[in-house]
Amino acid sequence: MQNALKSEIQEIDSKLYAQIPSEVGEQLDIKLGDFIEFGIAGSVTLWKSQQIDVPEEVFQPLLKTFKTPNYAFQWLNRKQR
Repeated sequence: MQNALKSEIQEIDSKLYAQIPSEVGEQLDIKLGDFIEFGIAGSVTLWKSQQIDVPEEVFQPLLKTFKTPNYAFQWLNRKQR
């Protein structure tokens, strides 16, 4: 049995694109024009992004705290108290 939520990868103009099943898009509340970011740290994580540039004076202290850009961006993409 195949996973009904699989994605097909296509190459268009030398770029790879993944088709996202509608059920996944609905669960992640993905809309046209949204950005999705990926992180790799033992496993692949995915989060919906607002595509906001983080100022260097904010990002550098985060990088010192979290040690890698991936962990810093994961922290930035979590709801904070």
